Amino acid sequence: MLDVAHWSEGEYDGVRQDTARALTRARDPRTGLEDLRVLRDEEAPLLERSLGEAVERAGMRQLTSQMRVNLADVVADTLAELAFYDLVEEETGYDNGDPRGAFRARFRNEAGGNEITVEIEQADKDSDQCVIRVVSHDHDTTAEAELRDRADAVYQALREQGVPVGLNTSAPQAEPGSSGPSAARPGEQPQRRAGREDPGA
Repeated sequence: MLDVAHWSEGEYDGVRQDTARALTRARDPRTGLEDLRVLRDEEAPLLERSLGEAVERAGMRQLTSQMRVNLADVVADTLAELAFYDLVEEETGYDNGDPRGAFRARFRNEAGGNEITVEIEQADKDSDQCVIRVVSHDHDTTAEAELRDRADAVYQALREQGVPVGLNTSAPQAEPGSSGPSAARPGEQPQRRAGREDPGA
């Protein structure tokens, strides 16, 4: 079920308020014939379009919310198989428990104590694409080649699931003390940022 009021983030309520005001004017005996024609021919169709657009955007937001969880599942399976990382359930979920926000999953390698955070959010507010960040929190020294192999495996798994992704083949960049995430949008070249992260993820 689609809760349009929730997922539209106020848009649906705005359309309802505009509709209520239009109905009040239409029922007011003081409203002239010309104003009634404007309500019928211009404002009513506009309200109908606004409602349809609000419902469509709400549906897309709900769909991409589930997409974020599905993508996290693919990444989790890949990390478990490739590097023996297990999901830390108590540190995994939507920001502030709101499914309209970003989804973050925390993974830990019990043997080495290293951790990975996977952050998945909508590319733009009403986009059907997601930004995926794979951020490594290594307690020991991990070779850049290993980080690259880890990111490549994640992207390969996403492609096998039918997710169109771009893969960065440039050398990783890092600055001491930085921790900004790297990012990639499905279908686009990921943009590297300074930090200790998996290249290309």
